Amino acid sequence: MILLREPRANWPKDAKVAVMTTSDDGRQYSSPSEGIAIESTTVMLKNASTWELSVMGDAKKSFTIKAGAYARTFPAPNLRKAVEPVLHACGDGW
Repeated sequence: MILLREPRANWPKDAKVAVMTTSDDGRQYSSPSEGIAIESTTVMLKNASTWELSVMGDAKKSFTIKAGAYARTFPAPNLRKAVEPVLHACGDGW
């Protein structure tokens, strides 16, 4: 599960939001994932979160997440640093 907080957003609660993650080399999952707005500024991805995380992990410098009309770019090294302990605890890694 991935939670995306976008302070500029104002999604209606329970609205479906198309989410697409793109790595800095242009790689993306073949079609948008479907997120659900659990708050006006928060979208939750459940089923497709593994695919989105895979694209994020493949990014070298940054990745961009587009959720509905909003897009944010994140530094990839920060993601790897934050997620590595969880992956290690699960017997996995990048």
